[in-house]
Amino acid sequence: MLLTYNETAKRIEAGESLHIAGSEALLRKLPKGNWIGGSTEYFMSRSGCKTADDALSVLSFHDAEVSIGTYDEKNIHTMTLDAFGQIAYHLVNQSLVYVDVRDLDYERSNAG
Repeated sequence: MLLTYNETAKRIEAGESLHIAGSEALLRKLPKGNWIGGSTEYFMSRSGCKTADDALSVLSFHDAEVSIGTYDEKNIHTMTLDAFGQIAYHLVNQSLVYVDVRDLDYERSNAG
């Protein structure tokens, strides 16, 4: 869901574990907390592509077990093994949150 900076900051300050995407400028301003993010200003919605430099795409991990770790040359090889279990749990249990590509208007998207 797209949220304002203030809405996102409140969720971080409340201790939620979040995945956040948005402009680099907004991500740099966010408070420290249990979140991970990536910079982009382009988002897909049911109405098509949306550009938003004043909003953040926020996905909560809800009840998924989330941990923050540090990896270096000694244990980087375990990163995907450590993450896979948590990611699989999240995708299975939160799958209704994601847009079903079958809902997109195929005829309109291929009209031109």
